Amino acid sequence: MGYSEWITLAGVVATSFFSFLVWIATKKSADVAKVTLELNKSITQREKAKDEEYRKIMRNHILNELVKDSKTVHDAVISVDEMVIHKNLMSDIPTTLNVDIEVLAKYFTEYEYNLITEAWDSYNYYRETYFKSGHNDNGITMLVTKAPIVIDKFHLLLETLEKMRRGILN
Repeated sequence: MGYSEWITLAGVVATSFFSFLVWIATKKSADVAKVTLELNKSITQREKAKDEEYRKIMRNHILNELVKDSKTVHDAVISVDEMVIHKNLMSDIPTTLNVDIEVLAKYFTEYEYNLITEAWDSYNYYRETYFKSGHNDNGITMLVTKAPIVIDKFHLLLETLEKMRRGILN
């Protein structure tokens, strides 16, 4: 074998050796990428689980407040005596929904959101229309005659909220 053939052979061996090294580096890089991907998936799953746990905690907290306030409103207007209703509405009961509607939309389904806001809207209308203007005889009488609308909406709301607390809904 001549000198140029030895140089060609050395070039082929060197190229093969470096190609082998590049292949090993590429394989290790692919292995690292695979492990990184699995790690990212694991982190993402933990973050989703943490977010879901936070969502459940917030939803339960809001739910408990809604049940308490809704029961107070329901019990305040469920009477056949307009003076009892008037006295109840004068006491320290919620006058409006104490949860921002954006928060409700974030933590509750559309059905739940609509049920909550409809009940509270009916109560707000009832207070504005019959309680605040109830200083005349007709208005005070309307506290009893118009209360069933509020009572029915809050009764349905309380039933639904209790089911949600027990995990029957969501």
